[in-house]
Amino acid sequence: MNNEGLAHPGTEQLCAFGLGQLDAAKAAEIESHVAGCAVCCQTLWSLPDDRLVAVLRQAFHEPPHVGRAPETTTVLPAAAPQGPHMPAELAGHPRYRILDVLGTGGMGVVYKAEHRLMERMVALKVIDRGLTSNPAVVERFRREVKAAAQLNHPNIVHAYDADQAGDSHFLVMEFVEGTTLARLVEQQGPLPVAQACDAVRQAALGLQRAFEHGMVHRDIKPHNLMRTPQGRVKILDFGLARLVSEAGAGGTGVSPVAGLDRRDADPTDEPASPSLTQLGMLMGTADYMAPEQAADAHAADIRADIYSLGCTLYYLLTGQTPFPEGTVLDKLLAHRQRAPRPLSDFRDDIPPALTRVLERMMDKDPAQRYQTPEEAARALRPFLNVRPAPVVSRRWIWFAAAAAAVFLLVGALAVTAAVFFFLRGRGETVFATIGPHDVPLTRDGITADQGGWRIEANGARSVALFEVIVPDGVENCQVIYRAKLKAENVQGRAYLEMLCRFPDQGEYFSKGLKDPIEGTTDWVSRETPFYLKKGEKPDLIKLNVVIEGTGTIWIKDISLRQTSLPYGF
Repeated sequence: MNNEGLAHPGTEQLCAFGLGQLDAAKAAEIESHVAGCAVCCQTLWSLPDDRLVAVLRQAFHEPPHVGRAPETTTVLPAAAPQGPHMPAELAGHPRYRILDVLGTGGMGVVYKAEHRLMERMVALKVIDRGLTSNPAVVERFRREVKAAAQLNHPNIVHAYDADQAGDSHFLVMEFVEGTTLARLVEQQGPLPVAQACDAVRQAALGLQRAFEHGMVHRDIKPHNLMRTPQGRVKILDFGLARLVSEAGAGGTGVSPVAGLDRRDADPTDEPASPSLTQLGMLMGTADYMAPEQAADAHAADIRADIYSLGCTLYYLLTGQTPFPEGTVLDKLLAHRQRAPRPLSDFRDDIPPALTRVLERMMDKDPAQRYQTPEEAARALRPFLNVRPAPVVSRRWIWFAAAAAAVFLLVGALAVTAAVFFFLRGRGETVFATIGPHDVPLTRDGITADQGGWRIEANGARSVALFEVIVPDGVENCQVIYRAKLKAENVQGRAYLEMLCRFPDQGEYFSKGLKDPIEGTTDWVSRETPFYLKKGEKPDLIKLNVVIEGTGTIWIKDISLRQTSLPYGF
């Protein structure tokens, strides 16, 4: 429908629409008009950018010279994709023999190729010429590819080189046989818990290497995670963001969509074409984007990737994104304001501890998430071998019923003895207790008081309290760190923290974030569990308490208990 003959909304009204300040009826009316009106669409594009205005553009027909990857809601300041027609210069390239087209998207075309001399399969991503028209951008891109090439990690698709064939610039990457996690879920449905956690944990390990090199991906999602037939997960598209960033943001050093953010931009580099800066851009994909990344991409750091990784885990476990309904703006606002549907709405085999891990990865506040990808990987480790709930056969049900009848015939005494034996076998075993005469490892700000210890905090601190040598037999079980806590004027959360040390593997932790204390409270009992599968035998457990703000807490009645794993773990 062509709306150009109708009355056009004024600039002020379009501005209010872009900022989400209109009521639903008026917003719908303007949205319908703009969707079919090239004049108002272009006017909306030319308005000064608010932090969320760029995402509104995705809801309408794109203006000239703006392309979009076909399977995402990513905004790219690029020309339309070149399509699968191979440039003549590339067809006759002296080093690479083109074998097949692997795919097309907003960035350009990806070819499967063979290195003629080394006889090695590679992937060539030919970058759209709309992104390589500025020589300064191309030079910066080559340097960024060199930086990305340092990310030699088994969970990152390796970038080998950046080259040129005539006017076509292309990236030479490791060729990976496999399928994306998005396609895997499309084909198989939600993944088993252990498989989903393993995939996300591998991706976190790759992000940790990038983090150590000062890099942020900005577009973690199932489409950018490739799983090989051997089960290895690799992150795609590190090394492309500087190209799009410079082409679309005039040299601001912001990395959009698929790729990389380097915080060491050279301020002497020439800016890209000013005409492209007017388009604005949204860095990332709305379905998986952290709230702070949508609000201010400059302020987003590796914790935004951790949030996106949490959204990816949610998708792998449920088969849908955290907020599948609505426009791009609706989704971004949901990431900022709402909680997604609980995992329990989709399936009943999710361990409660995994739900807490996911909630922390997707916390709205970056300060409350895991602070590094390695921390997230450690938190997911206990769930890599989650066993499905056992299937009870009809024969077993018949046998159980017969056994119950026998118990009734034998008499109440036999039944009582059996029940006692069952409860005793499933009960807790206390293998360490710590009393008021034990000496804490950290003495700074800690005094004995009220049958325990009083801890003063003038700022956020993690207090190392005690270390316990783990006895033999503590495996294939749940270890529980339990204590009583009391708070006085605590600003911020306080909770228990347990670190389990595994020989030759380092430390893994559990934090009692589900039930923290704050403010002023009387004595309350708190605990945090750690799940050990068969063969996992820590040799040392460290017992800490964390105070994220200021105030005073007391802790007493500390114990370590061993109990069976939750049903279905």
